[in-house]
Amino acid sequence: MKRTKFIPGSIKLKAALERIKGEKTLVECSREYGVHPNTLLKGKLALLEKGAELFEPSNKEQEYPGS
Repeated sequence: MKRTKFIPGSIKLKAALERIKGEKTLVECSREYGVHPNTLLKGKLALLEKGAELFEPSNKEQEYPGS
């Protein structure tokens, strides 16, 4: 049985950003980073859908001892 190749998140992020910017085609990014095109498509969609969450303030209120 073939093992799934582990791809670091930093590589996925770089490839997804290049795809969003339109600097390279899907195939070019796929070959450069050694990632399957479907993985790049999923990464791009995830970045577009959940990227705004990175800039949202956290909903957790911090409690300070002695307050």
